[in-house]
Amino acid sequence: MIRAMPEYLSESGVIVLWGAGGVPDNPEVINAAYESGFEYVFPLNWGKRTQARHQYRGYGPSSERVLILARKREDLFDNNPELPRGQDISKLGDAFIDQMAEGKIKSVTMGFAAEIRKGEAEPGDRSIYEKPLEICAGFVDKLTKPGGLVWDCCGCTGVMVEACLELQRNWIYSETNETNYALGYERTRRLIEKNPELVG
Repeated sequence: MIRAMPEYLSESGVIVLWGAGGVPDNPEVINAAYESGFEYVFPLNWGKRTQARHQYRGYGPSSERVLILARKREDLFDNNPELPRGQDISKLGDAFIDQMAEGKIKSVTMGFAAEIRKGEAEPGDRSIYEKPLEICAGFVDKLTKPGGLVWDCCGCTGVMVEACLELQRNWIYSETNETNYALGYERTRRLIEKNPELVG
């Protein structure tokens, strides 16, 4: 899929790849990126501060690995030059930089588990892979321009769509898991119904 993307990306378009933080980057992915003209493969880490499963607890809290693929280095930073640069996801967005540095932006599944215990939610109301809105909005704000197009090809529950609507980006939402798609569709429907001015 990475090899096919240059045909569809805008001139300054980039790819954001998410993966498990506790494993090395897949060399096939890295090779495909370089062979496809992505000269800059920029690694980031999101420390979610969720507790790993028992057998992994000795290795600390869980995290996620993020790779930004860009054809030119300026594609990484030209959309919001006032934001600082760095090797940490927290350096990408003014709105959540301090929260990320202090570990305040955590996996949404942590609060979800508590909601289930309190009877405020049911299993299946949220995906375990769902990303916080603050992080999605940070990437959209940093790596795209107003009116630009964002394709979330693994859209999960539609959080990236919400970020795009709030930041005035066009979007394409794809998700193969029927349960997650239903959640994403409903999230987007409610958001547009409540705030029709977001769609113009």
